[in-house]
Amino acid sequence: METELKTITPFTGTPFASTREQAFQRWAEFAPAATSYARDRNFVKPGGHQSVTRLSPSIRMRLVREPELVTDLLSKHSIESVEKLAQELYWRGYWKGWLEWHPGVWADYLKRVSIAPETYSEAVLTRAREVAEGRSGVALMDRFARELIETGYVHNHARMWWSSFWVHVEGLPWELGASWYEQHLLDADAATNTLSWRWVAGLQTKDKSYLVRLSNLERFTDPALLAESAGLERFNDKIVKAVEIEETADLKLATPPKSDPMPADTSKTALWLHDEDLSVEHSCLRDLRPAGIVGTSPSIQSTWATKARTDYAQLAVADGLARASKHFGMPNEQLADASPEALAAWASARGLTHLVSLRPFTGRLDLNAFRETLKAAGVELICQRRVWDQTVISQSQRGFFPYWENMRKRLAKRQMPLE
Repeated sequence: METELKTITPFTGTPFASTREQAFQRWAEFAPAATSYARDRNFVKPGGHQSVTRLSPSIRMRLVREPELVTDLLSKHSIESVEKLAQELYWRGYWKGWLEWHPGVWADYLKRVSIAPETYSEAVLTRAREVAEGRSGVALMDRFARELIETGYVHNHARMWWSSFWVHVEGLPWELGASWYEQHLLDADAATNTLSWRWVAGLQTKDKSYLVRLSNLERFTDPALLAESAGLERFNDKIVKAVEIEETADLKLATPPKSDPMPADTSKTALWLHDEDLSVEHSCLRDLRPAGIVGTSPSIQSTWATKARTDYAQLAVADGLARASKHFGMPNEQLADASPEALAAWASARGLTHLVSLRPFTGRLDLNAFRETLKAAGVELICQRRVWDQTVISQSQRGFFPYWENMRKRLAKRQMPLE
């Protein structure tokens, strides 16, 4: 990978890389200045967010993966000079690993979103729509809301401010804000989005909420963005207080699933690529001899996600399929219908006995629904867990900083798996 990164040119195309090649080009553009990340990352400025990688949508789809980027990063810089960037790259893995141990948190979020119309008054739901659509009356927060709607992306610091505004200033239900982000953000996944909102709300870390304050806004926001000052008085440091929120999730520890055993006979086994992991040629499945290759984007359904999200997912899946076809030397098919029924029909029509995929983390891709539907069609679903994922999960039961210290030691000894 190191050679690959050195021989490509910087990416200057569309705002968010939707192919693996574009993502590495974007990284090649960013990596030389990575030592400035810790100093500059929190500043929110107009003009494209140049002080952050802007690779989170690509990482979310696993066009590129965190260990690949960190390995390359440490080939160019010392860990001391880029530790904050390495930490931030590893946050996503930590959140995903933590949710594997606590799937009840995800189930609770889904339930709370589904019953929201009956749970909250029309006044609350109306105000939630106004704030989400950039009609709150607070100019800066409305700007961030419109940016989210128009681009599918917002700087991480702005996300924190906006979600804190939603929860602690407006007093709106955190799960409705999380759902709005999930619909729009190109990089949103179950763990990073839900757990970040829970952290802001004071649920994820007991008695610790994230509060948006005027002094912080003034320190890290470009003056041009603060020129329209309507509503800023609501963030006066002396008046912003945390809203107390009751925990409703089941925090009982579960046992994260590992890899399913591979079938002895793979002659009627096809490869299934989904939008949770699109670099199968760089995985434990790279030596598979599949009888076919099919791709879908089931974790981003058009019934709830925006068109921008579904369009981006389709582009990313197409790239993953193209690379898989090249690697395995065979054609592929991309199904527009991402339902379990469509996948089962595809497999049945080809006389397959098994579908093999990389195991997704807890989230929108409901493996049980796919497994049961495929089984009814005479097809067994086999899910393989990446070595990297298993390593991350094993370290994610406690807080982030014990997790990071362990990972940092492994990095120093070059003991982190890449696949």
